[in-house]
Amino acid sequence: MIGADVTIQVKRSSKVANLVALALKSLSTPSCKSIKICSNDSNSLGKTVTCVEVIKRQFNESNEVSHLHQQNTLSNDGDVQGNAISQKQASPVLTILLSKFELDPCIPGYQPPQCGI
Repeated sequence: MIGADVTIQVKRSSKVANLVALALKSLSTPSCKSIKICSNDSNSLGKTVTCVEVIKRQFNESNEVSHLHQQNTLSNDGDVQGNAISQKQASPVLTILLSKFELDPCIPGYQPPQCGI
């Protein structure tokens, strides 16, 4: 995915209003060209999408690229006897890039700016 000037990590405990305020403040500065909003937790995926939709409504000229994939993690837990047990877990990862400038429409997940919202 294309690099961004500001990266915002959405967590389960994040407040939507705080995330939106940070993103809009960043996008309103002339030096910021794009922001990346990431979520590595299945419980915060909906919150990530909500934040992006609110930002897009307030900042109409943003181009969007969405990328959803799975990240495999290995967790080591111990059982009652003290033996190590390894478990592989797949967790969803959502990364959304919002840019002030036009992006390549051939990039998978590209959405052009919404006019008249």
